[in-house]
Amino acid sequence: MPGRLDRLWRLARYLGAFGLARGGLFIAPLLIANALPAADYGRLEFAQAAGSLAASVLGLGTAAAVPLALIQQHAQVRWSALLLHQLHLALWLLLALAVAWWWVGPVSAGAMAVLFALSLALQGLWSTRLKSAGRAEASLVMDTGQWLVLALATLGAAALAVPAGDRLPWAVAVMMAYGAALLLFTGARWRRAQPPADRQSYRDALRHSVPLMLAGVLALVVTTSGRLGMGLLGGAELTGAYAALARAAALPIVAHQVVMVARFRALFELPQAALERALRSVVWAVVAAVLVFGVASGPLGHWLGPAFSTQFAAHRVAGLSILAQSVLWSAIALNDLVNARHGSAAATNRWTAACLLLALPLAAAWLLDRGVTLERYALVHSGVMLAYYLCQAAGMWRAGVRLPAVWWPAALAFLCLSLLAHVV
Repeated sequence: MPGRLDRLWRLARYLGAFGLARGGLFIAPLLIANALPAADYGRLEFAQAAGSLAASVLGLGTAAAVPLALIQQHAQVRWSALLLHQLHLALWLLLALAVAWWWVGPVSAGAMAVLFALSLALQGLWSTRLKSAGRAEASLVMDTGQWLVLALATLGAAALAVPAGDRLPWAVAVMMAYGAALLLFTGARWRRAQPPADRQSYRDALRHSVPLMLAGVLALVVTTSGRLGMGLLGGAELTGAYAALARAAALPIVAHQVVMVARFRALFELPQAALERALRSVVWAVVAAVLVFGVASGPLGHWLGPAFSTQFAAHRVAGLSILAQSVLWSAIALNDLVNARHGSAAATNRWTAACLLLALPLAAAWLLDRGVTLERYALVHSGVMLAYYLCQAAGMWRAGVRLPAVWWPAALAFLCLSLLAHVV
């Protein structure tokens, strides 16, 4: 009986921490959207998407390689070497940030993107480190860090009656302090890491992490290309409208994360058959969450603030289409985890890279020819995500990693949900 009570207490503690952390991660962007002018919020979202992509590329997969070093105890992936690369990256980004501030100003999209890249790279490293150590609650808090400090900055400025058009510099200042704190903490932990990194261990770690980086970047391109592409094609205000819908429609991804964070370590240790069952349950949980949110989004939309409710009322089809994309977001992330576990990322990357090199230019050309609207953009982005997912599955099949009980339900569920978005 005491053992059962202890398990129930741990579950309740985890779900409580998850609810607070993921609730904050979900609500914070919407609060910011309501506290900033639409153009400023669009610029912030574009910079965050660009910073995410830059952090993934420049990180060279070192955050994704943390489970190899700490869970699988890979002989050629040393924890100290991963820390060393993150410190090198942070110092170069600080130099780029100084140049950007001098050249284009601290609240420009370029300068904010560099600042986002710095904090996201280090935040992602420590979140994965905590998950690998089985500290799920702490990793949840870490994942929330960036958006939490941004929300506190903008809401603090609003509480002090700072005009809406002057609140963005407050967010930049607080983000700078957050990035500096992460950098100092990482430097202190690197000095204590054993065994220390040398040139050979650094090269060995990167040889295993770079394929993970490529896989992560390709997935990030297709999943965050919504905000990034809209920023390039549609302008700041349309990006803000799209981001408000996308942030709210991301709520079903909580169903994915509640399982993944809790069982992160186990997913690198389960037998293949048990792994496939676990991943399939994640897909169905996300599908169920999409259906619930789709039904509740209309009557409960006002609780998410005017930035979402106004856009959802005007662009219901686009909002529901973006909501359906949550299924593919989850499924793509599951494939990336399996590729990291089996070392099949490099083989899969050839398929997904070819897909994006063909699909993205065709999608952009079609949109520029027809004109960019939220509905057209959501439709095209859905098509790109589906093509990417099918190519990812094909590459894994060719590499000998086969998860048909996960792939087919995810693809069919996405197609059905997308069809419902256009008929309800």
